[in-house]
Amino acid sequence: MNRSYVCMVRLGLIMSLIVPGLACAMSQVTLEATMTSAHNAAFGVGNLFKDPIASKDINNWNAVITEVEKFVKKNVTLNSDLTKAMKTLKEANTKIIAVITDSYRLFFAKPDSKNDDLKRNTAASLQYVIDPILSVEKDLKAGIDKGHRLPGNQVAAQVLYRLAVSLSTTAEKAQRELRK
Repeated sequence: MNRSYVCMVRLGLIMSLIVPGLACAMSQVTLEATMTSAHNAAFGVGNLFKDPIASKDINNWNAVITEVEKFVKKNVTLNSDLTKAMKTLKEANTKIIAVITDSYRLFFAKPDSKNDDLKRNTAASLQYVIDPILSVEKDLKAGIDKGHRLPGNQVAAQVLYRLAVSLSTTAEKAQRELRK
């Protein structure tokens, strides 16, 4: 595990004990650091389709999605937009993983020039996953910039925004690589 990450988590725990109001913010830092680490392990490779993504890495990434969902449920007060955003991102995550794993199996495990049209069609269909993510990302960014009246909503929006950026980056990367 990254030494700076461990130090950041320890600092967060110490700060949350000293200043009780920071407990929510420190769990946000820990969750975002975990999200970054799991995302990089699963999708941070140079070519998404060079090798299959390890099921351990997919499971870790999905565990992060579950933790984000718990975090949102715990922190969101009277804001159905954030709950809807979480639902949209969770569905998009499932679709992205399915496209990546199926595409590897169909197109890259046994390359065949006959699959080029199907690869391009799969890349084009990813746009139907990317568009809702980008819409959520835009809405979350606008809400964060404007500021939510309730601190829990602001923190949840920041975590969701980070998740949306991770998902859109991964889907767009998969789309580019399928078009090659």
